[in-house]
Amino acid sequence: MSRANIPFALPLGLFLISALFGVVTAYAPVAALRDFVLIVCGAALYVMLIWKREDARFLVTAVALYVLGAAVLVLAFVAAQDATNHAVKLVALNSLDTFFGQLFPPLARFIGQPNSLAGIVAVALPLDIALAMHVAQRRARNAVAALFLLALILILGLVLADSRGAWLALALVGGVFGAGYAARRMQPQQTRLVFPSLLVLGLVVMLGAMQNQDLLSALVTRADFLAAAQGDEVPRLILYAQVWRLIQDYFFTGSGLGTFPMVYSTYALQIHVYFLPHAHNIFLQIWMEQGLLGVIAFVWFGIGFYAWMWARRAEWNWLAIGGLAAASVMLLHGLVDASFWYTAVTRPLLLMPFAFALTGVCASYSWKRDLKIGAAIGAAVLIAIAVFGQAALTRWYANVASVMQTRVELGQYQFPNALVEYIRHDGDLTGTQAAFHQVLALDSGNVTANERLAMIELARGEYADALAHAQAASARDAANPVTWQLLGDAYLALGNQDAAYAYWSRLDNAANLLNVEAAIRYDRQGDSVRAAWARALARRIK
Repeated sequence: MSRANIPFALPLGLFLISALFGVVTAYAPVAALRDFVLIVCGAALYVMLIWKREDARFLVTAVALYVLGAAVLVLAFVAAQDATNHAVKLVALNSLDTFFGQLFPPLARFIGQPNSLAGIVAVALPLDIALAMHVAQRRARNAVAALFLLALILILGLVLADSRGAWLALALVGGVFGAGYAARRMQPQQTRLVFPSLLVLGLVVMLGAMQNQDLLSALVTRADFLAAAQGDEVPRLILYAQVWRLIQDYFFTGSGLGTFPMVYSTYALQIHVYFLPHAHNIFLQIWMEQGLLGVIAFVWFGIGFYAWMWARRAEWNWLAIGGLAAASVMLLHGLVDASFWYTAVTRPLLLMPFAFALTGVCASYSWKRDLKIGAAIGAAVLIAIAVFGQAALTRWYANVASVMQTRVELGQYQFPNALVEYIRHDGDLTGTQAAFHQVLALDSGNVTANERLAMIELARGEYADALAHAQAASARDAANPVTWQLLGDAYLALGNQDAAYAYWSRLDNAANLLNVEAAIRYDRQGDSVRAAWARALARRIK
């Protein structure tokens, strides 16, 4: 694996190109450029680790520094937490959290965000274990003891960060690697005992949980976090459906780097303030911000990585195993939390576990594998575009129009004086509206164009047109909450209270949203009649 031959350089290069497009597309290019620099730093770190693959001391030091840094973040997080006022999600952990809240007084400035901390620590733990096993073979007892202490600190961080996704990812990866290690050590007749042993272990865990009623009830009530709301969280399945609908609006280009929070608030929730920092899924997050090329590049990189590692499994050393486990934990955790994507601390570390794993494989790398995988993915995409040619063209026009709208509305957004509602009412959206009408000329039922036009028309008092476009969107996607709100708004503005109630009553937090609309839409326009209708409907729903 020569320095000139960087593994997966082709998908990595495509990923960087898509990130650069994300800067061009973004409504805030300066902030997007900062995110692009962080992505480039991550690629540079990946290349540097690959270049240093022959320097064993450097790699050991790099792993040790990452593990140590993660442990320091845990301690800073513990010291910064006011744990006495922090109710963690599992009842059984409250006493531990309270103990550390008394031991470490809260700092004036919060250090660390729980999801980001969980992501960093979950990746650090497999690396710590792999390094400990490596130094144990050299009988370096002091180093093993230090790594054991660091592992305890990392486990503490995972407990206090309270990330179910990180726990599950570690459990799955640990189970797979543990079973693989045990299978290699066992005689053939011993492997027959694996399944019965796992069954007995499962029964023991179940009985133990039943003895702890508080823990069992907490686990059961939290097991539905994918589909049921918990406090102010958005249920994951609902969130993913919302993000997937947004992706349809920005299918090819994405909305731009760093744009997710306000794009999600404005066009999925139809609110005027920051609500959620990321999509809680790294694949959806990349597609949302870097478009189709970005997610293709990331998937291409991942498939190539696992194919290569599996093909060279006989050559794995301690770092290959630790890096592979760390990368797997990161990707599994990334299915429910994009913790390695949305912060300046973690984004440069995105490719680091992959680099560690690749440095532990001795064989030289060939780009032919990259080309084969890339060709297969590219052929699949081209076939899909050819099969859905007209739909693909329509989606492209809708994508361009959505980017135009976002750049105008969120490019001028400023809370509280220049809300998107005000920009739609007062700003120049002529080009955006013309672009969406061009989409409707190709496909009159296009959801993106109909919804976006209805949003603009509601803000401008063109209520009959807004109703027509909202109805057209609903005919194509009747289960879409965005369309429900648009229909409810249009019916309300036209004086049909019962029809407005039928749609508004389906929405969460409808009463508060109606009161906000009464203030920022109707009161601002001096429309006291419709403002009264909105507040009356809010009272009826509440």
